[in-house]
Amino acid sequence: MRNSILFRIAGPYVILILFILSGLGIYLTNVFKNTYQESLIQHLTVDAKITADQARYLLSNSDEIQQVRDLVNKNAEIMNARITIIDFDGKVLADSEKDSKNLENHGDRPEFINAINNGFGTDIRKSQSVNEDSLYVAIPIFDDEENILAISRISVSISVIDDQIQKFQRLIFGMTLLTALIAIILAILITKKTLDPLKKLNIAINKMEIGINQFDIPQNQQDEIGKISQYIWQLTTRLNRQNEDFKLERKTLNAVLNQMTDAVIIVDGEGFIQLSNPSAERMFNFKKEEIKEKTIVEVIRNYQLFEIWKNCHEDRIQREMTIEINPNKIFVQAIVKPLDEIFSGGVLMVIQDLTRVRQLEKIRSDFISNVSHELRTPIASIKALSDTLQEGALDDPPAARRFISRMDVEIDNLTQLVQELLELSKIESGRVPLKKTICNPKILIEKAIDRMQVQAERSGLLLSSIIPDRLSDVHADPDRIGQVFVNLMHNAIKFTPPGGSIVVSAKEGQNEVVFSIQDTGVGIESESLNRIFERFYKTDRARASGGTGLGLSITKHIIEAHSGRVWVDSIVGSGSTFYFSLPTG
Repeated sequence: MRNSILFRIAGPYVILILFILSGLGIYLTNVFKNTYQESLIQHLTVDAKITADQARYLLSNSDEIQQVRDLVNKNAEIMNARITIIDFDGKVLADSEKDSKNLENHGDRPEFINAINNGFGTDIRKSQSVNEDSLYVAIPIFDDEENILAISRISVSISVIDDQIQKFQRLIFGMTLLTALIAIILAILITKKTLDPLKKLNIAINKMEIGINQFDIPQNQQDEIGKISQYIWQLTTRLNRQNEDFKLERKTLNAVLNQMTDAVIIVDGEGFIQLSNPSAERMFNFKKEEIKEKTIVEVIRNYQLFEIWKNCHEDRIQREMTIEINPNKIFVQAIVKPLDEIFSGGVLMVIQDLTRVRQLEKIRSDFISNVSHELRTPIASIKALSDTLQEGALDDPPAARRFISRMDVEIDNLTQLVQELLELSKIESGRVPLKKTICNPKILIEKAIDRMQVQAERSGLLLSSIIPDRLSDVHADPDRIGQVFVNLMHNAIKFTPPGGSIVVSAKEGQNEVVFSIQDTGVGIESESLNRIFERFYKTDRARASGGTGLGLSITKHIIEAHSGRVWVDSIVGSGSTFYFSLPTG
């Protein structure tokens, strides 16, 4: 309450009003007291003169003392006051309340002395005879020759004055209280009315803090508060626009940062992380809630990144570095740039994951190496055969025919390699449209077996199938799936010794049909299982048996184009089983 503006403004005014009215009451009381006392003195003076005039003739004759006493008693009753006649020597001749014989000499009374010396005397004191505070007025009684015969003194109890003063004080107090109450109410009302616009401003500002932009401007108010209201409204409108722009920019920035594949980190001058995006959290395995009040070295835990940040922070020069981050084994390129224009002492770190690029570069390098190797062998063979023919083998018809037949085989290998490369390139780029239809798995398997049956018998192998009676139809391109079966059966025939067997089967899965080609061949080494579907990858046994190394890669891409899966299980010396799945129609 004491901190409210109403109390601070109205309080001093109320205290001032009470102080003024209290002072005014005291002053008026004193004025009234003095005025009433003067009036009473004048009234008593008149009464004393009346008594003096009446007693003058009686005092000239000493035998008339009893009449003087009767006069004093009578006038005292009429005037409602105490009357005393004192001779020139201070002896009390008559008193309306006490027997004069029992009263001491009054020659030492102040009013008596002043009346003798100055012709008038007055005093306020406690009466020794009646034992109460009284007001005394005394005047001399003259004879015909203007000699002082005696002193006429009249007195009244001071309680009369006190009663009147108390009545006046009660009146003054009541008027003061009423006036103060009215003044206080007016002060509070005026102050409250003055402060109402400020309260509205306060309420509006409080609403603004919780996002409610409602602002009631005082209408037709041109004073300082009205001007402040207008200014705050304009300021609020401008801040709202700026806040909306800021929110939009922040949303845009968050959207960009969240969608970026590069890790973004902003570090302040003390080394604490102020901003990071989800890519940075995934790359360095942390959460925003966990990095509060943590430095970059505590979060990233890589001394090379810490060193490049430290150097950029000290030199304020953009720096770049390509490093490998353990234990994730990823290659990254760190670009570190100072942010002096927008964030004093801040540093922006953009960390790009180059692992995939490195892998692609390695794949491209391996591809070129493999293609070169696969082309070099038949080309070298053709070149050797051609040189042999030119050096005289043409003159030997049987040898020439044998060399030409060998050249024809090498050219067929080159043609197959080029065709498979072109086909793989088309499949990977999506330029080979799939003509998907609803196919019966049993029909697909039977067609593939009929196509490869002769080759299997020629190699001394038993090719058979195990097909359940009820299988769901699959949604596939029959020609491309037939190519998959041929590639897998061809590999099974190639790597299975005579007397072995190859079994093609299918089984129902969850929303898919799983096909398998199981052989009793030489099997595949465990270290090669994860790479068997790569382009040009060959096991040691496959290198000895020839082939381009592209068949399984083509198979994988065809199955994945059908939204299926392909994998292999194998034990060296016990054969291999290739699986692939196709979604049901």
